[in-house]
Amino acid sequence: MSRSQWYILINVALLLFGSIAFYYATPKFRKSNQTKLISQEKESEFRKEVIILDSLYKQHVEALATNDQIAIASTDAVLERQFALMKKEYAGQTSPALLASKLIRNYQVRVLLNKHLLSKRSEQAGEMKRVSTLVSKLEEQNAELKSQNQMIKQVLLGLP
Repeated sequence: MSRSQWYILINVALLLFGSIAFYYATPKFRKSNQTKLISQEKESEFRKEVIILDSLYKQHVEALATNDQIAIASTDAVLERQFALMKKEYAGQTSPALLASKLIRNYQVRVLLNKHLLSKRSEQAGEMKRVSTLVSKLEEQNAELKSQNQMIKQVLLGLP
């Protein structure tokens, strides 16, 4: 065997030995007690609740788009009730509980952002209305000034 073949063979043997030693030296990480599998039933139940929460959020966004205060209040109340139910059901420090709390917080932030955007839009609509009335008043003044200017020109043309 040549020198390079011996080098490759020794390195492969060292790599194999290191891998086996690492495997047997770290069994506690492979068999962690914190890693608990979630049953399929609980997972499917969680998914159903997430789908319900998502549909309630979409209804809330549609109500915000229509600007119907009664619909906004009712969808907001239903959404808050669903948040409370999920918080109650997924209390603790388990993996599903942490995921549920992050999901609920995400939806709460999205609802707050949508409400903030709605208030900004209503403020902008009020500002637009104020500006448009101001513009119409200025246009009326402009038309009046043009007619006065025209009358002054007529008078000046009539002077000797």
